[in-house]
Amino acid sequence: MIVMNASVPKKIAATKLLRKLTLSSSLQVGHALIDEDHRRLFEMINGIIDTIENDGNPRKKYSQFMRALKSHYRREENLLRETGYPRTDEHAAYHEARLKEAEKLERHLGEDDGISERDFAEELVAFVLEDILKGDLKFKSFLVEKRLNEEK
Repeated sequence: MIVMNASVPKKIAATKLLRKLTLSSSLQVGHALIDEDHRRLFEMINGIIDTIENDGNPRKKYSQFMRALKSHYRREENLLRETGYPRTDEHAAYHEARLKEAEKLERHLGEDDGISERDFAEELVAFVLEDILKGDLKFKSFLVEKRLNEEK
């Protein structure tokens, strides 16, 4: 969900209130490739947060994040298809909807009636956490059952 608030100033002074992401064990699906992708996406989001906290423009880093996110989604969907996950099509549709949300979020960044950079960072953190919690953890038990969670 994108929160729009025109009363928030566009530039926010450097603050430690923005959350940084770490991939805790509770967020891991147990497959080395997918967990590594998630780690890399978290690092990219933390880089976007650093850029915002230092009054930089996050657009370039967000474009890099979007490319990495699309690649991750393709890898994840391929893994699910290859392993016979019964809800792969549903998960791919979920990814499609998530990409549209991420693109919408980017369009509102920096617009006069858009969201502040700080709110953008908060939305981005919520976006990736929701993706893992509502999407990826659904297939974790399938990977465990197939013993695919042990791949390194």
